[in-house]
Amino acid sequence: MKPILIATLLTGIVIAGFSAAQTTARITKIDGLSYLTILCEDKDSKETCDHWIAPPAPPAPPAPPTISAPPPLPPLPPLPVMPVMPALPMAPPAPPAPPPLPEIPEEVHAACAGKSDGQHMEMHIGKSEFYSGSCIEKNGTMRFDANYISISHSHSKSK
Repeated sequence: MKPILIATLLTGIVIAGFSAAQTTARITKIDGLSYLTILCEDKDSKETCDHWIAPPAPPAPPAPPTISAPPPLPPLPPLPVMPVMPALPMAPPAPPAPPPLPEIPEEVHAACAGKSDGQHMEMHIGKSEFYSGSCIEKNGTMRFDANYISISHSHSKSK
């Protein structure tokens, strides 16, 4: 009963507000619900009077979330003290002197006699020495110029 009473009161208020226009109010009940329908028509201009009923103002948009700044970071700990590097020498040490060249036996030089200048020669002296090189002329005589010398020594202990 209360919904019908409220609808009737609203209908009266709305009809009073539309006094310049022809209004018709109708209440219908469907499935236990009451519906109020108001028809408003201006007979002179044949325009509807919907513009007389202003829609409600839209709700205000929600406020943006407030994001607070994170707390400041704690200060960094001090850096450890770096050890002092030892002084580096200015220049690397000089390399050791090369070992002395082995003496070429006279018999190897003598083997160059009768050979032509620049001729390749190889010679074994016993089982432990091997010489390879070229015969060259120096001061009017043929001398051996070695490019490979192999001398092996056996260190055997006798009983």
